[in-house]
Amino acid sequence: MSLTAGHAPAVSRPGDVAAAEWDLLTDDVHWSDGAFRLLGRDRGLGPLTLDALPALLHAEDRPQLCRLVTRVLVHGQTGAATVRIRRPDGRTTTVRCTGAPLLGRDGRATALRMLIRPVHA
Repeated sequence: MSLTAGHAPAVSRPGDVAAAEWDLLTDDVHWSDGAFRLLGRDRGLGPLTLDALPALLHAEDRPQLCRLVTRVLVHGQTGAATVRIRRPDGRTTTVRCTGAPLLGRDGRATALRMLIRPVHA
């Protein structure tokens, strides 16, 4: 089953929102503690680069993330996608990713900011 960007998830609980930011100018990556927890990544390993992020997803959900990133970084628009994360312990977590660009003075995206929420059935 493939999830689409138009899928409407159930409302997440307060406090479930995680944040991540990828700076295109400096290659800095920042994840909130919640992002590490929600995505099942050991904090000691650090956050994933934007190029490495799709490796966390089920293969059939990777195109949704790619479309989201393209919408934000190439077109300078906000976007969202619902995808399934493969956690290191073998569990699957479905999350809603909402991305927005940080625009420079020239109107081009300089960073991708993303909010990540679990989808509760």
